[in-house]
Amino acid sequence: MSGEQFGTGSDGLAASVVVDLTSVSATSGGGVGRVATGVVDGLASIGVSTRCLVAPGTAAAWRDLLPGADLSEVAVKMAATSGWQNSLRSKMPASLKTSRLVGAVRRVRSGAVKTAAGTDVVWYPFHRSLATAVASVVTVHDLRVFERDFASVMDQRIIEENVRNARALVCSWPHPFDSLIERFPEAEKKSFQIPLPVLNPGRPRATRRTEAQPVTLIYPGYVTEHKDHETLIRALALLPDVRLICTGAETPYARTVRDLADDLGVADRIEWRGYVDETELENAYEEADVLVMPSLWEAASGPVLEAVVRQLPFVASDIPPLRAQVAQLGLHADDWLFPPRDSTALAGAIERAVSSHQSRVDELKAPAQQVGSRTWETTASDYERVFNWANGTGELPADLQGKTR
Repeated sequence: MSGEQFGTGSDGLAASVVVDLTSVSATSGGGVGRVATGVVDGLASIGVSTRCLVAPGTAAAWRDLLPGADLSEVAVKMAATSGWQNSLRSKMPASLKTSRLVGAVRRVRSGAVKTAAGTDVVWYPFHRSLATAVASVVTVHDLRVFERDFASVMDQRIIEENVRNARALVCSWPHPFDSLIERFPEAEKKSFQIPLPVLNPGRPRATRRTEAQPVTLIYPGYVTEHKDHETLIRALALLPDVRLICTGAETPYARTVRDLADDLGVADRIEWRGYVDETELENAYEEADVLVMPSLWEAASGPVLEAVVRQLPFVASDIPPLRAQVAQLGLHADDWLFPPRDSTALAGAIERAVSSHQSRVDELKAPAQQVGSRTWETTASDYERVFNWANGTGELPADLQGKTR
């Protein structure tokens, strides 16, 4: 690959890196959007120019997030980023969201990006957006659509096509990277792992917990089914005097868990704060003694990293992605994880985290330094090396390969 020349300028370097933002929301505050803006900002800080393609009518919102970026609205047919379309999508049954019809719509939309990009390297930060450009680099966030509980044949086909056609594939986390290689061994030579910085960075808590203090838990994240707030609420019923702060936008599922809290008599010990800004989130972390992550699926947990960098003890469900993440942090997984969907085990894990609170704070010191040292500039520098290799102007970044770096 490094000997080929694709879409190069007169100096042998890529004329620019095109970023496909047509399938990414500028307003949802979701992880894909945060990663996309972080990498674009990081590339700008190290002198790499980008050209960001956005859906019609979204440039103003993207300008607020990327004020110095080169933004171009492209004539995306059947774009799905307007307010009414987002509202409609939120009410669609899962079976329709994963239908062949939606896949066909995505295929039509992808043609506009291919036309606008020409022969430049195109980075697709959303792996379920069809990558049809001549020189594609796709970030694969997770492969949950291949799991029984999250299966989507439409998305499976798109990912399979992207794996075949992309010049390079990038994963941010250990479990998705290892899963990618295991499912698609033929893609190993063009797959890379590039860690992310903490999306909501912070500092270690200024005050130590005392035994006399009431215990406060925090669970940041969307209130949706796979986040499994139900198990946490059932555990709360086993922990008298423990209070819970939940942050994150709510889906209709929130009514179910609120009703459960009422039924179990714990509603008065739960604060539902909804979507919060950075300052409000930091204040919530300052109040908390333990972060809880009972989710049934994550590519990796951003809140776990946010807890680590703050040296805030956490407990998390023992699912393969989180076990891999905890191991990468150098922690003994069995001390920090509990069996998923088991409220009694979760209550016990919380009690152990509280009783050994200071020793866990101390144990998180080294991982906090490790996690906190990562910046968007270092992440962007790794992406630049992959872009150059995919473009034929750089050497293979072999240090970004290999299972679970």
